[in-house]
Amino acid sequence: MAPSSVLRPARTLLACASLSLVWVVGELATASEDPPAAETGATETEAAAEVDLAVLREGAIAHLGGRVRTVIQLATYDEPWHAVLGRFGPVDFARIAAWSDTQYPWLELDYADPAPFLFARRDSTADFVLRNARPHERFRVTLEVREHFRGEPWCEITAVERIDLAINEGSVLHASRAIEARDKGTIELAYSELERALSSPLPIHARQALEALRAEWMAADGR
Repeated sequence: MAPSSVLRPARTLLACASLSLVWVVGELATASEDPPAAETGATETEAAAEVDLAVLREGAIAHLGGRVRTVIQLATYDEPWHAVLGRFGPVDFARIAAWSDTQYPWLELDYADPAPFLFARRDSTADFVLRNARPHERFRVTLEVREHFRGEPWCEITAVERIDLAINEGSVLHASRAIEARDKGTIELAYSELERALSSPLPIHARQALEALRAEWMAADGR
């Protein structure tokens, strides 16, 4: 993984939360009709294709009106948004922004680019679980791909299941500091911060990414 400049993980509104969405005829693609209503819960997984959230964002039209399963990392819960013509409004739904499981929030570009339009129906099981979750927690979710608007899928979360191991906020902070220190040329501090990031329990793919970064640095430094 190539070193990258860092965006300090701060509890600020993400850029996507302040989008001013204006309705333009023909820009909203929507499923022809909703599937039958169902109780929200972790058993709602039938006929759901496994799709990485990043892949879904790139090709949402192919899944419009369908059901997918994916893993998310929670970014924000119920940040305000400007409702548009469509089925999602702030009275009935909470908006969730989330990273895919293949994004690393210690990288600036990944941190700044969560999927912005995932929704949980208020007072549903999914809403209760996500409302009480912490940023960076991981969940396996079922998404109903309801609409496609302004280049993003608008999905309803109809089932949610917590995954115990997550990229915790401390690891994100230390990995971010490590990259920042490396970019500034403070090499020993960079290694120290990276080791601190690795000292916490991490999902295997995240640990491998940080270990690959350390190996890249060590090769460059002749260590």
